[in-house]
Amino acid sequence: NAATALSGNSVIVRYVKFPLLTKNELKSTLATEAEPFIPFDINEVQLGFHILNEIIEEGQKKMETVLVAAKKELIAARIEILQEAGFQPAVMDVDSFALENVHERLRDPKEPPSAALYLNIGHTVTNLSIIENSTTRVVRDVFISGQTMTKAIAKAFQCDAAKAEELKKAHGVIVDPEEKEKALVEGNRDALGVSQALSQVSRDLVGEVHRSVDFYLSQAPDRSISRIVLSGGSGRTKNLDKHLAAELKVPVAALDPFLNISGAEGVPEELRPAFGVAVG
Repeated sequence: NAATALSGNSVIVRYVKFPLLTKNELKSTLATEAEPFIPFDINEVQLGFHILNEIIEEGQKKMETVLVAAKKELIAARIEILQEAGFQPAVMDVDSFALENVHERLRDPKEPPSAALYLNIGHTVTNLSIIENSTTRVVRDVFISGQTMTKAIAKAFQCDAAKAEELKKAHGVIVDPEEKEKALVEGNRDALGVSQALSQVSRDLVGEVHRSVDFYLSQAPDRSISRIVLSGGSGRTKNLDKHLAAELKVPVAALDPFLNISGAEGVPEELRPAFGVAVG
């Protein structure tokens, strides 16, 4: 049996308020209730939902619900890959909700209520989510990713993707002024060029983070973001955590989804953040 997760343009996550129904009632009327919130033909998607809580709004009983729609063709393609590899698909989740599972397992129950922002920087897409205590409150997929970084470096150096990937891994972002001074003195054009290219991409990513955080904070006056967690294959880009911490004024750390998992000691530290969704 295999568990997998989806994200990207063909997956829609919406937080909606439905009239108060039982779980079975909502299940039987889901397509009708969900249709106004889904930008695809309702017949082309598979729907899922999770009821968060019951609320009173304008004197009416309602329920806060997470609604997920994924295009059937995306689901079929993923099932085909797993079955061709000899697996039986058992669970199909959303990347950001899989990360919520990791967050919940690693969270110290004694720590005060807080919100963490997760940036799962993959090859083609970055899953951006805000988890408040144990509940994901914001889910967005942005297309500023590891591939965007590699393309920016390839353009700056007029080289192919493989060479750009090597440069990205070797140099990362220069954050420390002394390190930058050293690179200038030594004429280390590779390090300076890579850092400049990555800083431009990071600027766009920071803009997306600000938009998501502003939306989250606007929903309630007492909300705040206590930390940012980086995961995904590009989450370990050299000094990216320090760079984002300086830009966003919030502590930033790389995710270790294998923490306290027995038998996982052999997984190299630099690869661990890439397994956030898989572990989740």
